[in-house]
Amino acid sequence: MTGICMGLSPSMRIPTIQDLNETNFVILNKINVCENLPNTTHPLLIAIKSSPDHRLQRNVLRLTWLKELTRHHIPYIFILGATTDENLLRDIALEDLEYQDLVMGKPIDNYHNLTLKVIFLFAWTKTYCPSRWLLYTDDDTIVNVQSTFQFLNSVKNESKSAIYCHVMQGNPVLRDPNSKWFVPESLWKSKVYPNHCSGGGYLLSPNVLYLLYEASISNSTQPKIWVDDAFITGIVPRSVGVEVVQSAFMCCGNGILSRFNQSIALLDMGREEQFVLNWKKIKGNSSLSATKKSKKLTPIDRISRFDRSGHVLTKNNKTNEVLHKSPSETCNHCCA
Repeated sequence: MTGICMGLSPSMRIPTIQDLNETNFVILNKINVCENLPNTTHPLLIAIKSSPDHRLQRNVLRLTWLKELTRHHIPYIFILGATTDENLLRDIALEDLEYQDLVMGKPIDNYHNLTLKVIFLFAWTKTYCPSRWLLYTDDDTIVNVQSTFQFLNSVKNESKSAIYCHVMQGNPVLRDPNSKWFVPESLWKSKVYPNHCSGGGYLLSPNVLYLLYEASISNSTQPKIWVDDAFITGIVPRSVGVEVVQSAFMCCGNGILSRFNQSIALLDMGREEQFVLNWKKIKGNSSLSATKKSKKLTPIDRISRFDRSGHVLTKNNKTNEVLHKSPSETCNHCCA
């Protein structure tokens, strides 16, 4: 039996052992992004979830709040899944040569692989930025950098293990097979998920990231559903005693400037033109004036082609063949 459960579309798969192993492989890497930075006051990495074809949206972020990160020497990366589109791969390679801020994992980038995409990010972060807090956001989120610094100062000495985010309580499990969030009762019997973070963003410490990573790949943490918010920030934390804590991650709405001033991040800020309009409401028209591109602070490895087998996540960055697993692998959590 494979990772595909009976009665589900082929894209709805429970990750197999081979799928989980492949989250340890990186196609496009940034091995030095967290090294030798002058800012040690705020040990933070911001990882922005983005689809391979979202170049315009990434450019909007580079022209808006990401410029503030550069001024404060805070590293960031865009996290992409793989694509089989050769033209898109070429465009991504050219984009990365220009901006040097893309990290691509081996799991194919689609909705039902988002759980694998987050596990890849956790594996990458604990390898290359192991001592930094991780702020994980969508590419339609506006981050309030100063508020994030203030929040980190307020919690950095706390001993509790927690994820900080906008908490979804009693979120119902969707049973409509036509919904992309569909999860059958045979896989998750409860009508609601455990408390978990909304998808727009969350913040976690290095030790919590390590706990969540180990639990997410463990056979004892089941079921590994494709609804990544519910699994990564709900099912997994509950299994290891990590608390999900309500924090200043706010959604869209009226009074955007007031919301921004009170928040770590504003979620669902729209795409491209709408995002820019919202940014102007916060910072004014002058915030998008042309500026000379700043130099990168650390050397970053470049590639001129994509090695489909990927590179294993180690500091040595050695190329390895993908671990081959028996085709008889079974779905860890059997579906009825």
